[in-house]
Amino acid sequence: MIIEIKIDKNFDINSFYENIFSENYINKRGFVKKVIFRWYPKLEENLNNTTDTETRKKIIYDYIDSLYTKYDYKVQTITQNLKSLFKKNKEKIIDGL
Repeated sequence: MIIEIKIDKNFDINSFYENIFSENYINKRGFVKKVIFRWYPKLEENLNNTTDTETRKKIIYDYIDSLYTKYDYKVQTITQNLKSLFKKNKEKIIDGL
């Protein structure tokens, strides 16, 4: 079993878009959209009254990209700490799964 910890901005951007606009996601987990907007009210504000798919994607891309830039050091530090933690405890984690 391989456990990979990585930073994937494009995955995050696509995930935000799917959770906010995809009918499949909304029907299954509609609460996620509400949580996203509760945590990121500026994103909801930016998306209000926007119906064009490409514009929505650009707004989400720009918003997530700005968060990645703003919190780059914290994200890098957390990722490195998690990688180290998993490496040290790999056997216990795999056994627990």
